[in-house]
Amino acid sequence: MNSVRCLLMGSAAGLMAVSAAQAADLPVKAAPVEYVKVCNIYGAGFWYVPGTDTCMKIGTWVRAEFYYGGEGDGGVAMGSSSQTSAGRFTRTDTSFATIQSRALVTVDARTQTEYGTLRSYMDVGARLYGDARWPNAPLSGGNTTTAEGSINTSYNNNNVDASRAFIQFAGFTAGRIRSLYDINAPGAYTLSNNRTVADTADPGIFSLAYTAQFGGGISFSLAIEDPGATSVRARLTTDMSQFNWGGANLGAGQSLDNSGANFWDPVVNLRIDQSWGYAAISGAMQNDGGGYYNNAIGSTNTNFANTTAQGHPGDVYGWAGSAGFLLTDFLGLKGDTFAMQGNYGHGATAFVTKASGTWFNYGGSGKIGYGTSLDGVFANGTGISQSTEWAAWAAYEHFWTPRLHTAIQGGLVGITYDQDAKNLMCAGAPGFTANPHQSLGFSLAGSNIISGNCNPNYGWYQVGTRTIWNPHPDLDIGLEVLYTGLETANRGATIQATAASGGLPPGQYTFGNTGAWTGAFRIQRNFLP
Repeated sequence: MNSVRCLLMGSAAGLMAVSAAQAADLPVKAAPVEYVKVCNIYGAGFWYVPGTDTCMKIGTWVRAEFYYGGEGDGGVAMGSSSQTSAGRFTRTDTSFATIQSRALVTVDARTQTEYGTLRSYMDVGARLYGDARWPNAPLSGGNTTTAEGSINTSYNNNNVDASRAFIQFAGFTAGRIRSLYDINAPGAYTLSNNRTVADTADPGIFSLAYTAQFGGGISFSLAIEDPGATSVRARLTTDMSQFNWGGANLGAGQSLDNSGANFWDPVVNLRIDQSWGYAAISGAMQNDGGGYYNNAIGSTNTNFANTTAQGHPGDVYGWAGSAGFLLTDFLGLKGDTFAMQGNYGHGATAFVTKASGTWFNYGGSGKIGYGTSLDGVFANGTGISQSTEWAAWAAYEHFWTPRLHTAIQGGLVGITYDQDAKNLMCAGAPGFTANPHQSLGFSLAGSNIISGNCNPNYGWYQVGTRTIWNPHPDLDIGLEVLYTGLETANRGATIQATAASGGLPPGQYTFGNTGAWTGAFRIQRNFLP
């Protein structure tokens, strides 16, 4: 009997074990799928990242641009910086037909916190040129645009085109942003690269900023910004006893002798935003300090040139201010806008205008225009003499229909130097003798002055019109015509060149006002940019 009982109990236990094992092999019911949900807090395109309370948007835009009389990056084909040879307008010096393509992907992530919205934003892409902008020579500054399909390697970190990468939290913004000094964005009214008032909307600049909101649309921002930006907001101080004014061959770009970046540029902005538009005023400072003296007066040992043994000019600081506004639905016309802005500065060229650097233009019939924008100049044993800059700009855009709109925009720029700066730039600095052909503010190989006084003051202006058609809300097709005029205070001064400069032959050249026409065509697809 006991044997039977044990057998039954063992069989039951075995059956239970087999049943449990079989149950373990049965399919488990899947957890409910968590579908992506739309986030309506921040506008179109945002969605909740599954498993989080973060809203994200991914966007993109792709652009193709064609220029005639314009550089591949949208600038005017008027010699600029170290590329002044383009301004000769000869078959071998200038590419009149250029093209570029750009593409960016944007990522915007936002999370609500007890301190407000935590946001991170970035864009990344590429900018490619389809043709050499200046033939027959590699470009300086790291450019390799000398072959079909090559990539510009000097814009925004080599091959990468990245203009924004920042974090916002509790009123603070840190990273690469549009400068808080900027007010209006002229790029909204033009296809070409605006060269009038200063604006960092396209490339961006590194900054740490705080913005306080006071209600009623009034805000105040305080920021420190990158003092060492060479392509966006360059500091332009040069030692006239060390570097030739204008360089060789019809004015290569000026050589700079700045001190190291040892002073963050402070920026302030007071702004009001209303239903009618906005208005703002802003201010900024920068350090215009120079390097060491090239060779102290009285010294015969040049081994000590540009060392701590020679000393340096005392630091000076440049400053700039800006005021501007934008009116929406101007004159009661739906979508129309009207904007104006004025900038003024002392030793802060790149805060006032994007026309910083060297500019040259051959106007035909032996006429040449030239100008260089510097923050300050010095020489052995002297202090730094600073320039004065001003710029004014205005634009109006009219919507003929919701899908067809035309903008008209234009601006003026002026750069002046005091007498001390003129003496250094024109007559040769103390401690060295300037070559005669450099006294007019540029160099033409083997040239000699015939007549005229040196005056490095100059100005220039732009005026243009752009029309965009939107056959689809996400598609822009635009056409622009732009004229740029270069004016020089050296008008009437002449030189005799005894050697050729690029495609320009030897002969007599006269300073005068010159200009250039630019045409641009753009097609761009936008998707949640």
